[in-house]
Amino acid sequence: PLDSEGQVIETNEHIPTKEEILSVLPSLTGELDQLPPKYSAKSVGGVRAYELSRKGIDFELPTKKVTVYKFELKKQITVDTFEFLIDCSSGTYIRSLARDLGLKCNTCAYMSELVRIRSGEWTIDEAVDLEHIACDKLIPLEKVLDSHKKVIVPDEFFDKLKNGNAIKFSMPDENDFLLICKGELFGIADSIDGKIKVRINLYGG
Repeated sequence: PLDSEGQVIETNEHIPTKEEILSVLPSLTGELDQLPPKYSAKSVGGVRAYELSRKGIDFELPTKKVTVYKFELKKQITVDTFEFLIDCSSGTYIRSLARDLGLKCNTCAYMSELVRIRSGEWTIDEAVDLEHIACDKLIPLEKVLDSHKKVIVPDEFFDKLKNGNAIKFSMPDENDFLLICKGELFGIADSIDGKIKVRINLYGG
């Protein structure tokens, strides 16, 4: 496995066969209690997990429910490199799937490359290179974000959100939801330890 800066943190000489991999894939399909990678943006006591990892601080992350609808071995590229097709729920860590696949095969594994071919209803076939974007091909923002969960907060938070401040709001830790106040879309937000912070600002007022 590698850390967030690409440094090797563990090695194992065992290279699983295709048959070994195929035998464990069913156990990584369906509803899973997934342990996020320690080099992730998950919060631990208000501090990002990757920051604690870089400092060598030991900590535990809680598991989260995710669903893997398909985990398919597509082909073997080199003696120790394999290509997979994964269909999964939002919030699934592909790095964790690679890690757990390695563990189940009694070895180490990491994700070396990731290509997202679909997100919600959008596929890679509908993607356009930046230099080829034309106004008549732009998709309305509301339609692009339609698959995101929406969280509406009371009007009293409007001014704080307008000024870019985090707000105290009781809800489970969650990432990538749309934050709405007074009917206005403020952006894509995260909830960490009882506070909501807009990560991608979309407010135009």
